[in-house]
Amino acid sequence: MADGKPTLDAAGSIQGDLPANLLSPVRFLVGATVLAALVVLSQVRLHWGGESYYNYGWFVPFLAAYLFVRRMADQPAPAPPPRRIQGCIVAAGALLIVALLPFQLLNEVNPFWRAPLILQAGLVLLLGMATLYMIGGLRTLRHFAFPAVFCLTMIPIPWRIETEIIQLLTRQVVEATVFLLQASGYTAEVRGNLVVVNGSSVGVDDACSGIRSLQVLGMITLFLSDYFRMPWTRRPLLFAAAFVAIMFFNTTRSITLTLVVVHGGTAWYDRLHDWIGILTFGGCIALLYGLCEWIRPRGAGPPEGASAGKESVGPAPESPAHARVWYVGAAVWALTAATVFAGKEAWFLYHEERERPQYTWTVQWPERDRLNYRFADISDQIKEILTFDYGERIHGILPRGEYIDLYFYGYTGENRMRAVTSYGHQPTVCMTAIGARLVAEHEPVRFERNGLQLTMNHFKFLLPDPGTGTREEMDVFWTVWERRNMGLDPLRMETITWANQTDLALRGRRDYYRKILLVGMTNADSKASARRSLVSLLEEIVKVQPLDDNSGRAD
Repeated sequence: MADGKPTLDAAGSIQGDLPANLLSPVRFLVGATVLAALVVLSQVRLHWGGESYYNYGWFVPFLAAYLFVRRMADQPAPAPPPRRIQGCIVAAGALLIVALLPFQLLNEVNPFWRAPLILQAGLVLLLGMATLYMIGGLRTLRHFAFPAVFCLTMIPIPWRIETEIIQLLTRQVVEATVFLLQASGYTAEVRGNLVVVNGSSVGVDDACSGIRSLQVLGMITLFLSDYFRMPWTRRPLLFAAAFVAIMFFNTTRSITLTLVVVHGGTAWYDRLHDWIGILTFGGCIALLYGLCEWIRPRGAGPPEGASAGKESVGPAPESPAHARVWYVGAAVWALTAATVFAGKEAWFLYHEERERPQYTWTVQWPERDRLNYRFADISDQIKEILTFDYGERIHGILPRGEYIDLYFYGYTGENRMRAVTSYGHQPTVCMTAIGARLVAEHEPVRFERNGLQLTMNHFKFLLPDPGTGTREEMDVFWTVWERRNMGLDPLRMETITWANQTDLALRGRRDYYRKILLVGMTNADSKASARRSLVSLLEEIVKVQPLDDNSGRAD
């Protein structure tokens, strides 16, 4: 270094005090890994919007980066593998990136499907591990492995597992709430996910069940355990404490909101709901932080074998030929990642250009008195759950005397974060949440008109007992319609299997423009009568509209 300025050595690395190794080949290799991770993040971010349980995911990359930088202060001296092994790692890394492509295609077909997303995250994690091993060998890999694995907390868990956890936590919170209210002298009972006290009912929704707290506090617990450098033997204690805190504070929240409704009415419930949630969540975090302060190791020094914190992040190449291994590896990884992303987009754009939609449809109510109906308000709570772009609700009486409660809503496709949830709000989930019991699932009702095909799934539920000792039956018909379905059976849009979704990806089927029709029907004489009345209703209200272009606008 001359006159305090950085210079290049024979290997191509920058030498100097402040900017040492700032532009070393290692940085390019890390940058290529980050580029591959960004390809996956473009899919993961769809699960972080609105009321998602994973909206904390925006913070996870920054917290992981903080843990990584913090560990750089006591990192071990690097001991990179031999150059021939590094070449094998570069080749393996390129294969890992190429392996992302099929899962990227599957996620474009159905962004709500989590299995391909989890596999993509696993491939990127392996790529990151390979980068760490290439930089500093096994010691560096072990030292920085936790921040890398911590990034997985922003990936949603499989939907079926999450649903089971939600139902389990909801039942536990509802039963604990009713037990404690009864012990306090209130007349309380359980109706599905409802707590009924003195004629007033309060629903324990998914968020109140504790699933949101479980997801967020699980991530926070992992972060605090590494922030305080907890020994691995003490970390299970933190997770046990987090679970106990979740159940305690969410049960307290449920009891408080129930008493608010009983003594203050729904107006006070709406006013205090969010504030009580914030207070209970803050209590959980405070309890966990206090526990960490109490059980954290005192006076613990850097891990054994750590350096004084002044070594380079990566090894200095030994020669220009050695440096080229890093540069070529980084270029191969970056080019492969860019090709994967561009190839995925080109595949779907090609098929979308070939399969322009020809029509759309809407619900239009007749003006004559053949159908007695009235428009009804959609509650704010339902709007927050469905997050649709437009929608309406109608109550009506059909000519045969059946009473209907109809929802028609849709998504323009501009906000994928909203559209990807459309398949998740199935009647089997939403109806059971209010205490209804699924009695039967019949074959779908198919309705066709002018090239339009609607496939209405048919369910029969037993509604909760309103207090009269009898339970009414309800036929529920439900469909999700996509504008560009490539002439496929609409039932396939809802069938999530590897074979089915792979076929849809190979066909280039991708669309986020969706319309949902939900019809709840009571007082039907029979299954056949309910289905005939539905078809008659659809003939009256469904209007097919031709499209003038690919934007979805009707002529």
